[in-house]
Amino acid sequence: MPCKDPEKAKLCKKKWDQSVKGKEYNKQYNKQWYQNNKEKVKQYYQKNQEIIKQYNKQYNKQWYQNNKEKVKQYYQKNQEIIKQNNKQWRQNKKLQVYNYYSNFDVKCNCCGERQIEFLALDHIYNNGGHHRRKIGSDIYSWIIKNNYPSIFQLLCHNCNHARGHNPDKICPHQRQKAEIILGEP
Repeated sequence: MPCKDPEKAKLCKKKWDQSVKGKEYNKQYNKQWYQNNKEKVKQYYQKNQEIIKQYNKQYNKQWYQNNKEKVKQYYQKNQEIIKQNNKQWRQNKKLQVYNYYSNFDVKCNCCGERQIEFLALDHIYNNGGHHRRKIGSDIYSWIIKNNYPSIFQLLCHNCNHARGHNPDKICPHQRQKAEIILGEP
C-alpha cells in the first residue's frame, strides 16, 4: 500500500530514484516521454530561452561557489587532459572558421598559401585592433556565434602584414596583379 504520509512518500520516492532499478526506470521513462513530446519541448525552450539561460547561469555560478575545492582538485588532477582538450577545441573552432572563409579550400585569399600554420584571419576593413578590444580574445567563437560575418578573409601572415603596413592597405601580390592586368610597370 502506498505511503499516505507525504514525508514518508518523499523518502520512499527518493530511495527508489537512487536505486539502480529506479534510475534505469526513470532514464527509460524520460527518454520515452521526450520522444513523444519533442515538439512540445522545442517550443518550450524557444519560448523560454532567455529565462532558461539566466537560470543556468545562476545555477552554474552557485554550484561553482559551493564546490570550489572540488573543482580545484579536479583541475589539478586532470590538468594535462584539460589542456589537450582545450587545445583540440580551439583547433576545431579555428579550422571550422578557416573552412568557412575559404569555401572549404583552406588557402590564402591573396597568394594561395596552403600551410595552415602560416594562415590568419584578416579584418577586411583594417579595424582588427579595435574589433578585438571590443569582443575579446576568442574571435573564433565570436565569429561562429555571429553567423560568420563578411568582415573577414583568410590571408597568410605575409599578406596580412603587408596589407596592414602599406599606406594604400593593399598587399603587394594584389598590386602586382593589378599592374599586370592594367599593363603598368
